[in-house]
Order: sequence, then structure tokens, then C-alpha cells
Amino acid sequence: MSAASLGERLLGEVKEECLDELLHSLRTHHSLQQTSKIGIPPLDRLLNLFLHPPPREPPSYTQFDSTQPNPGFNTSKKSKSPVIEITSAAPCAGKRQLLYYIAATAVLPQIYNGMHTGAREGAVVVLDTDNQFNVIRLRDVLSSCIRDRLETTTLAPPDLDSLLQTSLQNVHMFRPQSPPSLLSTLQSLRAHLFNTSTHFSSPRPLSTLILTNLSTFLWQTRLDADEAPPSDAKNPNPFVQYYRSLVQELSLIQRTFDCVIVAANQGLTPLQWTRKGEVSLRPPMPAVWNEFCALKLIVGRDGVRKFGPGISAEEAVREREMRRKALEESGFWGRVNWWGSGEWELGVAEGLRALPGGGSFSFRVMREGIKMG
Repeated sequence: MSAASLGERLLGEVKEECLDELLHSLRTHHSLQQTSKIGIPPLDRLLNLFLHPPPREPPSYTQFDSTQPNPGFNTSKKSKSPVIEITSAAPCAGKRQLLYYIAATAVLPQIYNGMHTGAREGAVVVLDTDNQFNVIRLRDVLSSCIRDRLETTTLAPPDLDSLLQTSLQNVHMFRPQSPPSLLSTLQSLRAHLFNTSTHFSSPRPLSTLILTNLSTFLWQTRLDADEAPPSDAKNPNPFVQYYRSLVQELSLIQRTFDCVIVAANQGLTPLQWTRKGEVSLRPPMPAVWNEFCALKLIVGRDGVRKFGPGISAEEAVREREMRRKALEESGFWGRVNWWGSGEWELGVAEGLRALPGGGSFSFRVMREGIKMG
């Protein structure tokens, strides 16, 4: 073989890629060893299961059929990114409270006064699409998280206020008012975060991006699609195209900052339970969004006995205080949404069933904060 032929062959084996692609590959490889992306153990366990399913034993040669794909080494599916959807079948089911807790965990320091908190010490972007994300409530949840994670109630008020102020300075809140506004906000987000003169988060990585209510613009985008001309190859369905653009912008941000995306959503159908205690809820979003999500959670509230059908007004008034306390003490639960489980990666369903409670978790919402488990 001549030197020219050898050089041509070796050159053909060289793979070209941009520097950002190389750095992204190195970061992705390094992050495989990272077991905590959220800082909340129940959610981290579930997310890791869906991102990195447990390996399955390869079949023996007597069971192997060469005409079928090897189920133990199926790599045809594209790997998922850390995207979580939190939905419920009813309002006031704990979605927003869980978002507060996720945001608080993302911005609190990893170590404070020599104590490990288990938090992420990053920055958070909140896309408050329904104008319901309350910063005062977030501050209360932050304060509760500090006391719980440091296991102390002796934190001096000046120290607590300073820690709260530092944490809140790393929460970037935007309130888009329309579907185009949401897309334009995402498109300008990278320039905002890279402009270190406009915020205090330059020393921190972007840990989490939160969409407070993905279904806020659902009906508006459906209406726009219904009023648009008939779709064809040149003019795709505006409803699907909008969410495809949304996913593309979120993917670009995630690729740039390596952050977790958490979106809340409102279900439109009743819950469906199986005898095994598995629950499913049909998603209202188009397929392009459902394929984008790695982990889908359903949250709900523990049942509280209602007033009896024959109760009088006087009896209701007397029991009002007892019922209020019962509502405050009632808990919330979270479970994986099994809708579409047939499309999960091999090993996910088995791994989920092997977790205590099938991967379910609980949390309590109180006036002073939120407690997990």
C-alpha cells in the first residue's frame, strides 16, 4: 500500500466535529456518573432509571433468533435528556408546590458552614406562563428547606436573610403572555444568561429550567391551528409546528447549559388505575412533546372525608375547624405516569416495579414550607 493510499484511508477515518460538539460529548460522558441532577432523592432515582435503564442479561445462544433484533443490546432509540413533566387530573394537586421545592433545591448552596445540604447551588429560570408563581411562597419554601437540610433551627436571622437573598438572586423569572412570547423568551435566554453584567448568576451553572404551566397556551394554539389554512407538506399543522419549535428551543438551551427541564401540565382526563397500583393519565400534548420527556409524573392529594350529604349548616360550621386541620395535615403523592409504557426502554418497567412502592413518593404542603416523604 502506497503512502498516499494509507494517508487517504487514515484521513477517511478521522471524524470532524465542532469544539462545542466535542465539549458536549465530554460533558455528557462525565454526567453519566452523576446520580443527582435535581437534589431530591425520590426524583433523582426515577430520573436516573429512565435516563439509564438497568442492563438486561443477554439471551443464551439457544434462545437467540438471528432474524430478530437482540433485546439486550437494542441501541436504536435516541438517548433521552433530563426532561420531567408533572401533571395531575385535578387542580390543587401539588404541582406548583413541587415546583417551588425543585426551584429551592436548585439554588441553595451545596455546602453551608461545613455542612452538606444535598442542594445544587445553581441558577434557575422560571417561565411563569400563567402568572401564578409566587416569589413570597418560594421564599417560605427556601427558608423551610434551609432549616430541614441543615437540621438546625438556630440559624441567626441575619444569616438566614443573607442566604435567602443570595439564593433568590439566582432565580430568573420571565412571564410570557402568548405562545410567540414564550418562543421569543427562550430564543433570547442564552444571550441574557451569557450577559454577566445583568445578573448575579455568572459563577453558577444553570441547574433547572421550569415551565409553570405547559397547558396555558394549549387551547390558544389549537384555535390558531383550526383557523389556519389546511395543512400539507409545505404548510404543516400550526399546532404541531409550534410545539416542535418549543421542543427545539428547549433542546438548544439544554444542550448549551446541560440543565434539567421541569414542566407542569394539567391533565384533561380521569386517572386510570390498575390492580398493581399503577396509574396512567392520557397526555393532552402532541407526540413531539411526549417524545421529548424522559420522565412523566402524576401528583395528587390524599383523600379527605367530605361533609356528609345530610349535614346542616350549623354542624358544618362546628366541623369547619376540624376539616381545615384535616386538609392541612393531608399529604400529597407522586407516581410515574404509565401511559405509553410500551414505548419505554427495556428494563425501565422492571426497574420501576422493583423500587419501593413502585417508585412512588409523598410530600406535605404546609404554611411554613414543604416536606418530602
